[in-house]
Amino acid sequence: MRGLCAWFAVVWLLLPPAAFGQAASANLTGTVKDTSGAVLPGVTITAKSVATNEIRTTVSGSDGLYRLTNLPRGTCEVSAELQGFRTLRQSDVLLTVGDTVKLDFPMEVGTVSESITVKGQAPLVNTEEGRVFVLVDEKRVAELPLNGRNAMQLIGAPARRQREPRQPGARRIGGRQRARS
Repeated sequence: MRGLCAWFAVVWLLLPPAAFGQAASANLTGTVKDTSGAVLPGVTITAKSVATNEIRTTVSGSDGLYRLTNLPRGTCEVSAELQGFRTLRQSDVLLTVGDTVKLDFPMEVGTVSESITVKGQAPLVNTEEGRVFVLVDEKRVAELPLNGRNAMQLIGAPARRQREPRQPGARRIGGRQRARS
């Protein structure tokens, strides 16, 4: 029994840190600039979750950069406010699990009562992190050919690709088919 406990302790210590870093939330980052391209420090950035009405706020730094971390997944509305500038609002910003969305704000000089609302989604290309991931929704999981509907079977399943059908008279060179000449 003591040996089994020691074995589990060793395995626990050797687990990669990435296994514990699986995020169930999203991040929002970007730069705030004026119309001339100069960065704006001190801009209040507010993200409001549409589903829960949870509000998270931060202030852009001296370099104009802001970052909101651990935001709940789902759709949110993001606004940027600074006295002497028009308030900008970006609605329908989709945050998915583990994603970092880049959202820049070009602030225009105006009165406090003026605001600009932009509707649409942030770009689908993640330029903040060098990783590739695929979000598998419930529909795709339900369509997977699992025996007994046990999703744990996916853990050991290797990634597969479809093979190209062999053409008569062709041979493989370097993994690709080449026609004989």
